[in-house]
Amino acid sequence: VESVPEDKRFPLLMHLYPLDFPEQQTLHFGGWDYTDRIGHHTLITEQNVSAFIEHLRAHLVDSPWALPQTLTHGRHDETGAMTTPPDTEHFDTWIERWPDATMYMVFADGGGHFESWHMGTPQFNTAVRAWVTFWAEHIRSKGIAPEQFALLLADTPDKPHQDARILAWAKPIREADTGIRIWENVIHSSMDDANQDMIDACHVLAPHYESFVSQSETYSSYFQNKRNQGIALEYWNAWTGRGKDPYAGRIMAWTAWRYGAQALHLWSLGDTGGASSWNEYLTTRLAYSPIFIDEDSITAGKHLEAAREGIQDYEYFAMLDRAIQAASARGITGPELETARRLLESLPARVCDAVGHREGVDDSSFLWLNENVDRTLADSARVQVLVALTELAAR
Repeated sequence: VESVPEDKRFPLLMHLYPLDFPEQQTLHFGGWDYTDRIGHHTLITEQNVSAFIEHLRAHLVDSPWALPQTLTHGRHDETGAMTTPPDTEHFDTWIERWPDATMYMVFADGGGHFESWHMGTPQFNTAVRAWVTFWAEHIRSKGIAPEQFALLLADTPDKPHQDARILAWAKPIREADTGIRIWENVIHSSMDDANQDMIDACHVLAPHYESFVSQSETYSSYFQNKRNQGIALEYWNAWTGRGKDPYAGRIMAWTAWRYGAQALHLWSLGDTGGASSWNEYLTTRLAYSPIFIDEDSITAGKHLEAAREGIQDYEYFAMLDRAIQAASARGITGPELETARRLLESLPARVCDAVGHREGVDDSSFLWLNENVDRTLADSARVQVLVALTELAAR
């Protein structure tokens, strides 16, 4: 250090707070990684899949995704009753790759038929009930709760025939009452156009994030009302291109806290557009992955780092919320508690509004070059939460 000229030196100050994150995060995170089938995303190979999964886990991905073939059907008799159980090999390999996942997401892609039976027929309903019951029992035999599994029955539904297909599958799945959940990433322009019976058959609704923050208050209020009725709120987002600012990805978690969303899902953690992330001139389609991937290596990208930081920001608010509740339960009063309550109420809105989350304006994926965004707000707000947590802990 003494050999470094004075004008090249700068102070480094660190403040360590007497707090630890919980072992399990509060905000869940996934993104159609499809690590159940090597090669579905072209550059996920036998050589790099372990590194890819470890990289995702290190960045707080706790909700892996699987393809439809992972939950095979088995055989059924003429009534729809199961006679031969499904093959569980691919499923078992998948969960072995993700032994500590919090949620397991499956793109079930329910069609108009189950084997030869058209949706809505008695045989169809019997077969679907037998199928989902088998998988719930198999999941339980692995020491995992069926409630940790969610099925996407139709991807990005916005048309009547898609809604009808979801509802046809959802009815027998609900009747089986196994705990396995129905998850839908709806994209209807107006939620009044959606089949409301289909909506109410879902356990989770995941609107497109950018639509949620830029459309009318009526649109976002619809999902908040459904959340209050017991249908969980999550977000999905197609984070297109590296020209988008990583800070936008960080703020998704702040929006999640603000509106009570429980998870984020990005399309797609593994989709590099068919070519190495290091040279996107060679891609055959748009590259979505926030990671640099080639055939035998995985390298961190700023966009995924930012998403992880946002999930940690969310955890700060969850910790503060729990601390406020614990202090109130102990009968504690005073300015520290009131300050903590004000921060919990005001900070998420202040930080989100600063990036343009307002009706009719989609600034939710702003570009790096946007100099009107103050990217220091999240960090300064997080420090305020840390101070409030420390003060409450001392009471």
